[in-house]
Amino acid sequence: MVTTDWLQRPQMKTTFLRGFSLIEAMITLFILTTGLLGVAASQGIAKKSAFESQQRTLASFIAMDIAERIHLNSSEFINAPDLYAVSSVIETAKTLTQPKCSSCSASERRTIDLIHWQNLLKGTQVSDNARAIGGLTKADACIGYETTSGLVTIIISWQSRQQLEDGADTSVTLAKNCGAENKERRQITITTLVRNA
Repeated sequence: MVTTDWLQRPQMKTTFLRGFSLIEAMITLFILTTGLLGVAASQGIAKKSAFESQQRTLASFIAMDIAERIHLNSSEFINAPDLYAVSSVIETAKTLTQPKCSSCSASERRTIDLIHWQNLLKGTQVSDNARAIGGLTKADACIGYETTSGLVTIIISWQSRQQLEDGADTSVTLAKNCGAENKERRQITITTLVRNA
């Protein structure tokens, strides 16, 4: 006789469970965390790059300001190049006193220019609790003049936050001596022509 027990047994239903297993959740969490850490790291890099860009832009502005003021007072520059073409604007301006004049002479304008450049480099126009915050970091400007050609070289030197390699052209004496020599030094150099009209 044939038995039919197997027909009477309840059959097992295959059910599909819905949801995530613990392993899946942990893998997802790991991938998400790695991605968020990458985004956070890129924010820091972007902030550094923005600061470096702001410093370079400010240095370019100061170099152009120096060139324009030299052109405006070119007769004083040509007549007394040693008083305008200085190896350190910061050190030279420390020894000067701001003239109080309404119709300034050429030599008084030179003094005003040097003090103005010192203030731009230090950032005294923007301050926070009497502390200058609008300038370049450990900045200086150096101005060279070739009397035969009339070429004026303006170098702005400042310190970066990143150590790469020294930004000075060490083959040029003016550039090599402008600012503190280290791996954080950055420089912008512009050359302009100044002659009697």
